[in-house]
Amino acid sequence: QGDNMGSFEAVRQIVEKRFFDTYSSVEAKAHGAKVFVEGHDIVQPTKTLSNAGSPWIVISVVDAGSNIRAFNKDMRKTTGFVRFTIFARHGTGTKIVREIADYIDSIVGFQGGVSSTSNSGNLYTHAGQMRKLIDDDNGYLKYAIDFDYDYYE
Repeated sequence: QGDNMGSFEAVRQIVEKRFFDTYSSVEAKAHGAKVFVEGHDIVQPTKTLSNAGSPWIVISVVDAGSNIRAFNKDMRKTTGFVRFTIFARHGTGTKIVREIADYIDSIVGFQGGVSSTSNSGNLYTHAGQMRKLIDDDNGYLKYAIDFDYDYYE
């Protein structure tokens, strides 16, 4: 289990670096969405007048455990998924959410490697799967796009 925490932290570092090295809130498809990392102090934009009405994104990594792979002695494979939760003002329609999801998918989906971090393992992400979570959460649409991952070390 202790080993597992190392891979979880490695995955988090790679995902965040890969995403933030490319993501730009001024990109048209981003619709100005600010990004927050779960586990850090999140002040939700609904409470912040300067960003009220803009969409926002929360990134979280869900680790599903790891096991030793027999095909390569002592190689560990950890699987899980990375969730990007997208919030957009209720009534703006799902077009904004879909465009943000497509933009995230272009950065995170079907990627491999270490993304210039100091981690020795390789992270491979699969295609994103989008689902609606809540239609109206305090006046916001809430969607999630999940990327399954395999981390080999």
